[in-house]
Amino acid sequence: MPVLHKYKARNEYYILTQLNGAIVTYQITPDGCIFLEEQGVAEGSQFGRSLLLQLCRSGDAYTRASAPDLDLSGWIQTSLDFSDDPVPETSMPVCACCGSPYGLHLVSVNEEGKEPFLSIRCADCCVSRRLEHSICIPAPVLSRPFLKRLIGLSGVNALDESASSYAGLLEKNFMEQLYKRKTTRKHVQDSLFGESHREGQGSLL
Repeated sequence: MPVLHKYKARNEYYILTQLNGAIVTYQITPDGCIFLEEQGVAEGSQFGRSLLLQLCRSGDAYTRASAPDLDLSGWIQTSLDFSDDPVPETSMPVCACCGSPYGLHLVSVNEEGKEPFLSIRCADCCVSRRLEHSICIPAPVLSRPFLKRLIGLSGVNALDESASSYAGLLEKNFMEQLYKRKTTRKHVQDSLFGESHREGQGSLL
């Protein structure tokens, strides 16, 4: 399970989790910290992989181009007790080529003799295979509307499994945000109509 940690030298947080037998570090935005706090997640505590996946969908948890220079030797044995999680590791986005979760980008792959297609690649594969790519966009900045517009403008409609899975994450985040906005709007409207109704009753007396 993921674990929330705080940097020693600055007032920022990061998340450690295990993917494919390796310890992976996710950076977390201030909004992501607020979200975890609202879910009751404190520094040093474990939380479900579903929450980390939700943060990845919204862009509030992301990986840098390479693993940060952190001493994990003591933490692996003491602080990082990775127990079973109902959400599998395979649900986390990784590079379609090498399986790395670091520095993920959405790229348009142009291989000789094949139709162009969209894929998720890590920073290293983006560099080593750069001649194959005509589009290269950091995955954390993507959203469902952005992706749909990109597909329309580029004319690349084919998605491999990695890009299709990431598109599914963006779709789920979009629907979650849409539901929240509708719920908030309804709450505001109910409050306004309720106050107006009460004021009207008071004027009749």
